[in-house]
Amino acid sequence: MDSKIAKEWMEALARTANAKDFDAHMDLISQKVKVFGLPGIEHVDYEGWAAQCKHEFECGILKGYRYDGVNVLMMTPGKVAFETTETLEASDGTVNVMDVEIVIEKESDGKWRVIQENVKV
Repeated sequence: MDSKIAKEWMEALARTANAKDFDAHMDLISQKVKVFGLPGIEHVDYEGWAAQCKHEFECGILKGYRYDGVNVLMMTPGKVAFETTETLEASDGTVNVMDVEIVIEKESDGKWRVIQENVKV
């Protein structure tokens, strides 16, 4: 299946995070997002994602963010599910590499936003 939509979304998410552009970054996140699979946390919602990003961006915690590879699992005209590897590097040198499954959806305004992320541990 064509991975262009997933790749473009991943590139935009990484670019906005690396630029610490909070508004542009959060515009790629659905208000209904849920993140599962983080140890000790039932799930993260939009407000939790926003609070974490705001903290990391303002405090200079995030040094670099990227995705490597994409494996499309399902694609419909309005939804794409894919697997990828997410790498976050902190300013203190800590590197966190996670395999994730992401679902993005084309919302009513025509923008693709993440609605679900499952961290594989």
